[in-house]
Amino acid sequence: MSDEKRGVRRVFDEIAADFARTRQRPWPEIEAFVEDVPGGDVALDIGCGNGRNVPLLVGACSRVVGVDFSRELLAIARTDNPDAAFVCGDGTHLPITAGVADVALCVAVLHHLPSTAERAALLDELHRVLAPGGRALLSVWAIEHSAFDGERDEIRANDNDTYVPWTDHDDGTTHDRFYHIFERDELRTLLEASPLGVERLDLLNGNYYARLVAPEG
Repeated sequence: MSDEKRGVRRVFDEIAADFARTRQRPWPEIEAFVEDVPGGDVALDIGCGNGRNVPLLVGACSRVVGVDFSRELLAIARTDNPDAAFVCGDGTHLPITAGVADVALCVAVLHHLPSTAERAALLDELHRVLAPGGRALLSVWAIEHSAFDGERDEIRANDNDTYVPWTDHDDGTTHDRFYHIFERDELRTLLEASPLGVERLDLLNGNYYARLVAPEG
């Protein structure tokens, strides 16, 4: 695991309780995806965090598994979601059997990976765990996000890598998290180089949302 990834995991372990308090409801874009796709036997939430999207999946599929590399966030997710299973794992090496998932979420994960190779590896893993015809929703922060107003030139000059601070709501301490901020063309190129099909790619509320499908056969 790279130093950047270790740093991201350490920060999310440190801010887990505060992060979870601010992440209680699914985003509308995720609700819309789960409503649109057929349900199935198994759903995965890759980078599930505190499990706020898990209840949506529990309502759509028979079995739900959340994966995250932050043990502190997983502990919260397990407590809040007794109807799902949770495992600690890295999105680039998922501890999941191939071809089992009919539905998958990968929300706000890809942009924390520090290299193109690791981002491609996550997409390969997403393809591996999806059943033929399985659907996935992937989201990343977009360079158009209002959080980057006045900073885009600086971010682009640093190959779109930056650090975004999290300020604890209780004690005011600041924790810097690594992000790779995506341009549309870069994300589309990365997705189209993967084995997954791209059904649509939208910019919504400062995030890119890609609806992906695993090829049949």
